[in-house]
Amino acid sequence: MKNVYVLIINGLLLLNFTLSGQTDSTRWNVQMWLRGQEVDFSGFNQQARDLGLNQLDDLKLDLGFGMVKIEGRKQMGLGFSFSRVDEQKEHDGSAVFFRQWQLFNQIGYDLVPAERIWLGPLLRYHLQYSRISLSDQSGVQGIGQAIDNEVVHLDRFDVPLDIGISALFFTKAAPSASGLVIGLQGGYSLSLIDTDWKLDNLVPVNGAGTDFRGWYIEVAFGISGFKRSR
Repeated sequence: MKNVYVLIINGLLLLNFTLSGQTDSTRWNVQMWLRGQEVDFSGFNQQARDLGLNQLDDLKLDLGFGMVKIEGRKQMGLGFSFSRVDEQKEHDGSAVFFRQWQLFNQIGYDLVPAERIWLGPLLRYHLQYSRISLSDQSGVQGIGQAIDNEVVHLDRFDVPLDIGISALFFTKAAPSASGLVIGLQGGYSLSLIDTDWKLDNLVPVNGAGTDFRGWYIEVAFGISGFKRSR
């Protein structure tokens, strides 16, 4: 299966260099993404429940920012995003925090050549760092005790691939005209490199019970036409 992922990455890189724009105009835009993705913390939550700890929701929320270049039918983009998952406060035990940071590159191809609409497949691959923190808050009576509490971190590095479709609408038809861009994007996220969790970046932890593969949907909003290369 990993060989298939390697072929996909090589295909993305080849596509990134070989797709040619069909017009002389280049549209630059800065975008912000708000994303919701279903993830699987069932294995982790079962272990947390057995220990009397709080559990994590299965909805991951991402906020991302990036630069997108549309040249003819070709789209390329770079950006970063931050994710969090809130805990279900069902117990009086430890607090559980999940955070995730990603750098990503995306490419796509427009299937509907129109001045104000971009519609087509979008591939996005990430460099992703995840952290789960467990803080023992049971029996804390004051700030002094809270400072002395132990906080345990589980860390993991991953390289997920998003396979989806993007629909963007531009308020101004001319690429060089400043305007707004809004859109809706969605698809499925795969894990290219499924690495182990590590306890405080040192000790490998097997069977942490997490799975970041799943469906996602996101809303895009930004400013377009602030720069023109030709």
